[in-house]
Amino acid sequence: MRIDNIALLTATDAELRRTKRPSEAVSDFLRDKDILRCVGSWSVNMETALSGITPTLKLSFKNAAINFIDNGDYSPSVYQQCFSSIGNSLKQYASECFDDSWLAKAIESPVFRRNIGPIRHFLFTGVALS
Repeated sequence: MRIDNIALLTATDAELRRTKRPSEAVSDFLRDKDILRCVGSWSVNMETALSGITPTLKLSFKNAAINFIDNGDYSPSVYQQCFSSIGNSLKQYASECFDDSWLAKAIESPVFRRNIGPIRHFLFTGVALS
């Protein structure tokens, strides 16, 4: 068998650009207004929960949530449980900010306590508490 007859395929510049890796990793997580989404997996609607907090804190919360998730310290299901717990607590104990009185009420929930590790990590590193 002779190799002389094999034609070598050459890729055009357009083909190479099309298959080039993006300069930044594309996140599977996004926020759609007041809904946190993991593409193809889960979503947490925070609309009612965030309706009572100040507009500045609301924006800070949403940006911090995406940054926190993008850090990748936890699995997607942990993020879903974390933000569901925060959302449910904000619905049950409406507050304008994340202060001691809200936290004291929220921590009474067994689900909130079960997720306290990532919630604490988020609240104390991601978002201004008041």
